Amino acid sequence: MPNYSLIHVDEENGRNPDGTINGTWLQDCSGTTLDAALNRARETEKANSNRFDVAVVDAVPGTTLIGTYHASVAPMSRQSNQ
Repeated sequence: MPNYSLIHVDEENGRNPDGTINGTWLQDCSGTTLDAALNRARETEKANSNRFDVAVVDAVPGTTLIGTYHASVAPMSRQSNQ
């Protein structure tokens, strides 16, 4: 199964013209489906009263600390059939 990461999308500079996003790492979703990772992102948004967007991206390589900023990462689709 693939691995994904959840990224808190930067409110001011989070969306780039090329479709990539900028934001801070929240957590990994290891050994799960894309649908499960997307559900976790929606649950995280809901738990935070939808005050910020959470994007699912391919797993960020290496050991990552909460709050690590990542620029120009490609988000996975919010609509999945996997």
